[in-house]
Amino acid sequence: EILFVCMLMAILSVIAIPLYFNVIKTAKTVEAQQGLTEIQRLEELYLFDNNNYSNNLSGIGFKGQLKYYSVTIALKPNGFTATATGNLDSDADMDTWTIDETKTLLHTIHD
Repeated sequence: EILFVCMLMAILSVIAIPLYFNVIKTAKTVEAQQGLTEIQRLEELYLFDNNNYSNNLSGIGFKGQLKYYSVTIALKPNGFTATATGNLDSDADMDTWTIDETKTLLHTIHD
């Protein structure tokens, strides 16, 4: 009976542990989505006040400190692209999200 219980626990662990880590990674991506959505909103306000976009996070009023992602803003003619990049599970792969002036939020690289 003990052998059966040990085998059952091993089988459940093989199934459950990878699923758990995927749920954790998915939860961490919410940070990028919320941060980029806030940056897009702040860029719209900055555009209204200054008639152009900014690539300065503090200049647009972004005070959010992201735990899992770093954020950059690249200006383009008549627009911007904000990019959030993070390593969610300490491997070589990076997770990347972008948003632009049209509110298009894209998960461009999956970790």
